[in-house]
Amino acid sequence: MQDGAFTGRVRVIASTRSFHFSEKLNSLTTLVARAVPVEVDLYDLPELDAKLALENIERDKLHPDLVPLARLPRLFALVVKFRERLVEAGAITTNRLLWEYGKDTLGCQNGRAFSEREWREWLHLLAKRVLSDGASFTYRDLAESAASRDLAPRDVFSRISDLVDGSFVAAKPSGFEATSVIVSHALGLALLGHLDEIAPGDQQTALDKWLDAIAGLDERAEILRAAVSIMVARSALMPCYATAVLAAWLQTQNIPAAHQLDLVGLAEPLVDEILSAIPLFTYAQAAARQSAVKAIRSLRHDNADHCRRVVEKAAEWLRHVPRGVERNETSKEAEARRTRKFVSRIGVDRSGPVTVFGVPLILIDHTALAATETIPARLQWSALSCRIEQDHRRIKCRVRSMLSFKSTTTAEIILSGIEMVHMMRKRQARFAYDPTPSIAKQFEILAA
Repeated sequence: MQDGAFTGRVRVIASTRSFHFSEKLNSLTTLVARAVPVEVDLYDLPELDAKLALENIERDKLHPDLVPLARLPRLFALVVKFRERLVEAGAITTNRLLWEYGKDTLGCQNGRAFSEREWREWLHLLAKRVLSDGASFTYRDLAESAASRDLAPRDVFSRISDLVDGSFVAAKPSGFEATSVIVSHALGLALLGHLDEIAPGDQQTALDKWLDAIAGLDERAEILRAAVSIMVARSALMPCYATAVLAAWLQTQNIPAAHQLDLVGLAEPLVDEILSAIPLFTYAQAAARQSAVKAIRSLRHDNADHCRRVVEKAAEWLRHVPRGVERNETSKEAEARRTRKFVSRIGVDRSGPVTVFGVPLILIDHTALAATETIPARLQWSALSCRIEQDHRRIKCRVRSMLSFKSTTTAEIILSGIEMVHMMRKRQARFAYDPTPSIAKQFEILAA
């Protein structure tokens, strides 16, 4: 068909991957009539918006880090199908998408070069290489990482093509380099694999040592971010080290806003872990504590199970009562007064568990847990708190002008009086001989 009789009369259109066209087919330079390549590049934003509109999805509702992946024609279908599985758009994070890409549970990659097991093995090899030699590859190094004893050279090349055309490995003048997204994903998976092999009592120490080993990398936050997403994606049951990994992620300095979006999107399956991480943050780590509280407040208001768990955790924190022991040396008289005060109120003055009026408490030496300061903010999202706030509007108006209460006795008297009048106005009192008495009549009954 390259004869002159066919020139200009027959047009052959063939599709192939860019890497296969340039490396394996040598760009078809041997043809008499030179091939004219037409590259199918990334979707530009108008094209992406049009494609998303056909799926009834708005680009603004996708995670910002997910947009570059959605622009890849090979991954667009995965983004759409994953979006259908997770109703909440914010729950679709980049690393959860990469995990689903490896599992292929959505059937978006029929005939792909990597199986699920082989994809994870390659990620582990990538993590080891990054920790030892960096993320750069020669063609030979990349081929060796993708090779296997039972694979033919054709299959190895198909794997390399998967990596390059999937934007997991970028071609460079000197070879290839793994992209930052796949490097963080691989290291996050390697971290979880390492912790899975450690006994539960030693996992915190193992986590600290592993993070110390990557202290020279700038991707610490990205690696921990990937690890948390993978934990959520791989199982509904969180491992016992989940709280430690989550806390280490939030304690990283200068976390970008995209990470906060990830945490909000993952808050639903991580409620217990987020609540357990809050007490681990010191007063100096207010940003981490605020991020956790923001994630809790993003939960659905009508979920009774979430409300119950939040209230139970708040009650657990409030059981820690500080004794007010000064860290610095104080006079013996001041310490004696403090001791007499505690003994007169609860009968003991020592740190440890104690039961007061049937309520189990834990006495501690110094200030209360920093987590207790987050309780009002965490409860503001619940429907119960909205009703309480609305009902106490008259008390707020009265107390604000007083610059708060000065003692518990006056607070009890004033609040009881305001509440009584408020109940009378709402006609909450019921009498057998007069079901709807006026306010004046109610006062007469009370005075009698």
